[in-house]
Amino acid sequence: MTCAIRDSAEVKIWRRIQHLRSLHRKSYIKIGVLGCMARRLKDKLLMDDSRKTLKAGDLQSSNFDHDNYTVAADFVCGPDSYRDLPKLIEDAHSGLKGASVALSLEETYADVTPVRRHFTTDKSSDPIPAPTAFLSVMRGCDNMCTYCIVPFVRGRERSRPLDSILHEAQSLFNEVYSHMFLAL
Repeated sequence: MTCAIRDSAEVKIWRRIQHLRSLHRKSYIKIGVLGCMARRLKDKLLMDDSRKTLKAGDLQSSNFDHDNYTVAADFVCGPDSYRDLPKLIEDAHSGLKGASVALSLEETYADVTPVRRHFTTDKSSDPIPAPTAFLSVMRGCDNMCTYCIVPFVRGRERSRPLDSILHEAQSLFNEVYSHMFLAL
């Protein structure tokens, strides 16, 4: 998964893609880029040509110019296109490049249960839920601030249905989460 909102996160993804690309040449590995960065840089991520590849030290600053490097992901999937992943992966294994980055006006992820990280106090004990959980209540943004790309990579603002939010909150309470933060 990628983040195009923060530059440092995007630089880390470019590094990881180049590392995976070096493995990609040697095996059956398929490279997929998912998330906001996939939406924003679809064409550059799928590009495969003879331009130079990364060397150690090329990504030391956030001023990295990805236009001069080859990437060649096998598929890209935007944040609202996660339901297309099985087909994109199948196509990649058939040798086809694929992209699904369309923004949705309706997608709120209401039926997606996030994976929550757990911690333990003792190696022999079962995982204990973290005391805090983030509960996403909306996606996107309508503010169009001049410095922000959220509306362009995550789409227009849309809220989850109230019953979906309440159901997830009750599930979190039942899992012994003591604090919940509503995430916008």
